[in-house]
Amino acid sequence: MFAAIARFDIRFRWLIVAVWLVGVIAGARLLPGLTTVTHASNGQFNSSSTPSVRAGQLAAPFQVVDPKQTATIVASRASGPLTAADAAAMSQVEQAVRQVPGVASVKDGGTSPDGRAAQAAVAVPGSVSSSNSAATDVVRRIRAAMVLAGPPPGLDLLCAGQSADGRQRKTIYASSDGGQIWRRAGQAPAAGTAFFLSGSPSGTLVLATSLGIEVSADGGASWSAAGGAIPPGGFAYAGMTTDAQGVAVPADPAQHAVWFTYDGGRTWQRSPVSG
Repeated sequence: MFAAIARFDIRFRWLIVAVWLVGVIAGARLLPGLTTVTHASNGQFNSSSTPSVRAGQLAAPFQVVDPKQTATIVASRASGPLTAADAAAMSQVEQAVRQVPGVASVKDGGTSPDGRAAQAAVAVPGSVSSSNSAATDVVRRIRAAMVLAGPPPGLDLLCAGQSADGRQRKTIYASSDGGQIWRRAGQAPAAGTAFFLSGSPSGTLVLATSLGIEVSADGGASWSAAGGAIPPGGFAYAGMTTDAQGVAVPADPAQHAVWFTYDGGRTWQRSPVSG
């Protein structure tokens, strides 16, 4: 048997070599590479239905590159929904702001569900956001461009974002009739920039800021800082799922974690997100 195999190999040696060469080339091109079955992080082996992967997916829309490098332009009309002229004016404002020196980009944020407001996100480079004088100058130019765009009567335009001294006036308004009438409920601490406000079923308010999370148990009349480790840049989102439990998303995506509370927002604990 072995003699027959040897005779076959000798007789068809060049054909065997050719078949091996073709097989090696085809395998290299058609078979999956090692990188397709290995991952730098063990978390990447998790299925899409695992809680940690789902948490990361839910947190993704709230992640921001750098809160200090963004500002928001808001257009609203108190008398009713925005008109076609208002929408055209907002487009002109966005185009004018794009031409402002120091502005990196302007992204239209759409219109609110009730049609009464529209917004746009303005991004500036780090060289501007890291300098108080440069940031103040860019904000002034943005507001000047908004005025020169010539908004129609009754349309209110506002440019909000990280202030030069890291402080921000935060007035809380509340409505008990589905948004028909609003009343001033209180004033949140001025330190830091506010990014997201939400409430629990019982009425506790949690405010995500660049310096951490502020909590109010009396509808915004008084506030206290939540306990727990604060990530660099603070939180882009904080929300309560029940009276006791809630989740917060850091402003810095590099944290690869979310924060949870189990005591009504008083303290928050870091929970790593794999992947």
